[in-house]
Amino acid sequence: RPNLRLRVAHGKGNKERYTLLSEKLLSLLEEYWRAYRPKVYLFEGRLVGKPMKARTIQFHVASAIGRAGLLSPERRLSCHTLRHSFATHLLDAGTDIHTIQQLLGHSHISTTMVYLHLQESKRRNIINPVDSFL
Repeated sequence: RPNLRLRVAHGKGNKERYTLLSEKLLSLLEEYWRAYRPKVYLFEGRLVGKPMKARTIQFHVASAIGRAGLLSPERRLSCHTLRHSFATHLLDAGTDIHTIQQLLGHSHISTTMVYLHLQESKRRNIINPVDSFL
């Protein structure tokens, strides 16, 4: 299904935006919806029609990180790590910076440009075309 999108209501900065929805994740979300039948938000809190609290989401992400064996004393993983990784992978896949800006809901391109520094390792591995001739 092309153009799978997910509406993010009250996202970071209390902004509403649309982002990509994974086809593989869609079937899991459909199962979740059938099991819980949320009324307003896909992930509702204890009160019907109210969103799940950010702290609850943080707890579940931290728990999943632990179950996946990704705990590491030298780096702290969080919900923001998922957002950061999403943007980085899009950039690595060749998605243009303006599209990433829209998907992340950034008002200013300068905020999105932070992800370009992550391309540094790729730049270090570029071989000068002249070297391939000589």
